[in-house]
Amino acid sequence: MFRQNATCGYHGFPGAAVIRLRLIWFLCLISTQVFGQTADTTTYISEPYWSLTVVPGAALPLMNAVDIMSPGMSVDVAGEYRLLPFLYARLGLNYTLLPVRSPTGELANLLSIGVGPRLSFEVFPDFTVGPYVRGGYWFGFLTGDEPAWSANPVLDVGAQLSYRIYPSVSVGIDASYRTFFGFTGDIALSIRASYHRFFSSPGILEVSEPELRVLPILYSHYDTNPISTFTIRNTTDQPVTDVRVSFFAPEYMIDPKKCSPPFTLAPNEERTIEVLALLTDRVLSVSEGTKVSSTISVDSTFMGREYRREISEPLEIASRNAMVWDDDRKAACFVTAKDPAVLRFSRTFAALLRGRSVLAFGDALLNAMILHEALHAYGMAYATDPSTPYSEYSRDRTTMDFLQFPNQTLEYKGGDCDDLSILYCALLESLGIETAFITVPGHILAAFRLTGADAAALSGFQRRSSFIVRDDGIWVPVETTSVDGGFLRAWRLGAQAWNAAVTDDTAGFVPVHAAWEHYEPVGFAGAGTAAALPDESVVLARFTEELAELTKQETEGRIEEFQSRIAADPEDLMMQNRLAVLYARYGMFNEALAVLGRIVEQAEFIPALTNMGTVYVLMAEYLKAEECYQRALSGEPDNTNVVLALMKVEQELENNELVVALYNRLKELDPELAEQVESWRVTEGAAERSGLPDDLYRSVQWDE
Repeated sequence: MFRQNATCGYHGFPGAAVIRLRLIWFLCLISTQVFGQTADTTTYISEPYWSLTVVPGAALPLMNAVDIMSPGMSVDVAGEYRLLPFLYARLGLNYTLLPVRSPTGELANLLSIGVGPRLSFEVFPDFTVGPYVRGGYWFGFLTGDEPAWSANPVLDVGAQLSYRIYPSVSVGIDASYRTFFGFTGDIALSIRASYHRFFSSPGILEVSEPELRVLPILYSHYDTNPISTFTIRNTTDQPVTDVRVSFFAPEYMIDPKKCSPPFTLAPNEERTIEVLALLTDRVLSVSEGTKVSSTISVDSTFMGREYRREISEPLEIASRNAMVWDDDRKAACFVTAKDPAVLRFSRTFAALLRGRSVLAFGDALLNAMILHEALHAYGMAYATDPSTPYSEYSRDRTTMDFLQFPNQTLEYKGGDCDDLSILYCALLESLGIETAFITVPGHILAAFRLTGADAAALSGFQRRSSFIVRDDGIWVPVETTSVDGGFLRAWRLGAQAWNAAVTDDTAGFVPVHAAWEHYEPVGFAGAGTAAALPDESVVLARFTEELAELTKQETEGRIEEFQSRIAADPEDLMMQNRLAVLYARYGMFNEALAVLGRIVEQAEFIPALTNMGTVYVLMAEYLKAEECYQRALSGEPDNTNVVLALMKVEQELENNELVVALYNRLKELDPELAEQVESWRVTEGAAERSGLPDDLYRSVQWDE
């Protein structure tokens, strides 16, 4: 027992005690607020949980201490563990301050620790009441001129009334009788604030933990397609209604994303939820994989009350160049046809083809050819990525591969088969040419689609096995890794790879436009400045060599055949006319005009005059074309093809009155064709071409 130096009366709390009491009360209030803000709000209790309780209150001395002690204050901090729905194990630490009735103002400081059970019974919704008992040991000391200390057992018996104001926060009052053996006994009246933390199975809803990983290249894709999935199960015997799930990663999202419309879970029902996210393009700044925090929030209504459960999960963000080959269509995200570096490259060299039309090949094939030769002259090279080779990573549908954006490949002047295929497709797409990826075991290459007019010319090709014929059109396969061997070699190798894979039933075909419907292209402007473009004269020289070789392959035998037949029958003007058309289709205009000139010297042969006019149109010599068509029309006034051809020439020469006259003549000869031409906006005395259908205006009619 403490030694006492004075027994005279002294009423009231000393100044130091008042300050301590206010400080403790303030800390208790702050703690309550913090707990309320961060509480796990699952409330249906069916599993053990921890509770942390702070109990500030007043201490009223009893027995022989009444005469020497004034009422004081008590603060109890207890941790509880739920053993049964009604039984808790409590471990508590208590501090009690009792002023001594003395002029010198001594203070009795009692610190106790104890353990014991507590019962809890719900008498009304959210209201519980129950007794508790706790035994332990107390330590105390008396301040003053002659400090003293003591230690003995302690026993605390009481009851508490509690009200749950939030799912994880409750408040209430406590009343208890305490015996500090060897010193005093008192009654403690307290206000309690408790924070409850579930640590095992969640109360109402059991939520599985998903693995969250995103590919930056697909950041817009995740708005409607899942990052991952997880399950939610109702663990109660009552329905859980208005269940709403949202996902939020604050570093890379502006607002939480709703993952599903509200739904109801019947007792024991489980549902799979897709994790959706509206990510910002900031994820494209991730050059190396990283992890950030994210939260899955589950709001629900249970037995008339609303609850929220928040689950913190790490979100793995891969490199912006990362891709998984679980769906080959994803590669289309890297085909950035609108990238400035891509447009600069493709349009620079496509411009070299102006005035070099070869009808037998078509614009798509010629553009593909000159871009291939431009990449060769640029110094582009095939280089296998030793860390992520496509041949290995394409077979593993879960391993992360590294793909380059087209502007990066242009900057580095090299790449793997996937990088070069992506670049080639992007260059062609920037010119409006449809492309596709071809996948064969361990390899990927590119293909491009011929336009309708180009596809019609396929009938004249000798090497039909070099094409891919599908319901959606005619495609040309290109081995993009063969950068330095000429376009024709790349085409030949591409066709061989495709045909072999088709035979083995292992070929895959992924049209880029169709893939874009699921995986939008994502631009990346972070690449450095690309190297200077190659000399245009060098590119044009390589292109001319390849074009001459292709022309030779396609025409050499056929020209010899025509010449042999003409030699056998020099009077066969139609055979000579067909030879001239063959020359013209392959861009050999001078040879074509020479043959046609010899024909018209022998006779006013209308097919020859018409074809000669068409050759002059292709050479943009419209006055000469006008003369040829007029001669042909004089011989055959009712020839609608000649009327239409002359109409187009007069349009180019801006002879509007003649256009109107020819249009009226066409209406007499072929009203249906004239109706198509009506979009020329032909009016009395004037004509415009702005509304003319492109295929009608640009179509070339050969008279064979």
